[in-house]
Amino acid sequence: MLATAVALLACAQARSESSAHLLLGQKHTSEDGFLVPETGTNFGALLSFAGADWPIHVAVDLLDMSADGGSRFGPDVELDTLEVAVGVRKFWKVGPARTYVGGGIAMIRATYEERRDERFSDPVRNAESDAYGPWACGGVAWRLGRHFDLGFDVRWEIAGTDFEEIYETPANIDVGGFSYGLTFGYAW
Repeated sequence: MLATAVALLACAQARSESSAHLLLGQKHTSEDGFLVPETGTNFGALLSFAGADWPIHVAVDLLDMSADGGSRFGPDVELDTLEVAVGVRKFWKVGPARTYVGGGIAMIRATYEERRDERFSDPVRNAESDAYGPWACGGVAWRLGRHFDLGFDVRWEIAGTDFEEIYETPANIDVGGFSYGLTFGYAW
């Protein structure tokens, strides 16, 4: 939050090269042997702040993922994550397109819930946990007019957490993973 405040102040005092994008896509996690949905819907905002002469942008991304799963004989499972990722992005202009790469640290709040048949003594089990880890992204955005653009973003995160309330032994669950999505944004 401090980095965002500093970036906004600097952008307000100089000609800005900043942008804000909405992201809609998919996130894939991989868990062997645990009841974790492997694919979820990812929605969020990708914010990049920089002054006119800055070589890199300050990146602040807010992402929300929701995944549901289950099997015929197992419980229904829901995994939700809320993520704040801070770091940097480097942009390059290639004709009407802007390509970029970036990376930083992600803080992820994960909520896990199992819903079983009422015959079980504990039909609902849930847990919350926090995870921290690195993230890296890349993408491209094509300019549509003077300020709007349409693009594609890919991201990789490594963030594991333990849901000790659910499993008898601590199980490191990867709430990071690979995600991709379409972006629509405004640059100023």
